[in-house]
Amino acid sequence: MLLSNPNKYTQDSDRAVMQFAQTAYKSVGRQGSNKKILIPLYEKLAQLVIEAQGNTPLYDYKDILPRAWNSPMKGGWKLDYVKYEIGHLISINNGGSFKPENLSFQSARCNQHLQSSLNFDETTEYRMVEEVKTRVENLFELHKSKKWLDIIKEIDSIVR
Repeated sequence: MLLSNPNKYTQDSDRAVMQFAQTAYKSVGRQGSNKKILIPLYEKLAQLVIEAQGNTPLYDYKDILPRAWNSPMKGGWKLDYVKYEIGHLISINNGGSFKPENLSFQSARCNQHLQSSLNFDETTEYRMVEEVKTRVENLFELHKSKKWLDIIKEIDSIVR
């Protein structure tokens, strides 16, 4: 079903952007009334991340079979689109954080099975595939960009 849907990677992006924002918000703790200001900023960062990933799950690449798929829980295997999960480049188990520069859009296969408690650089089989390597490099370039840094600066000014 995933192979036949041309919108399989974009159909869930609005919900995923909101989930990214909620996850990144955890990095600053409870901010009370500031949450209404911070969440839209984290949504802007999420939109930049999903664009840097080419609107594709981080570890997906073209092959005969889909390399991205959903969790079977809650009917995930019946969906004809990827229901994004927010994955950590450096896993929480290995000292990673909820900061937005540590987050990416992944499929359940990537997030729960492939990466689980591995860091992005330990998933060499998939990182060596050019498409995946490019996505990871795009994320690191994004984190140095003026757009990204300006939003982070704005977040920092609110949190302090």
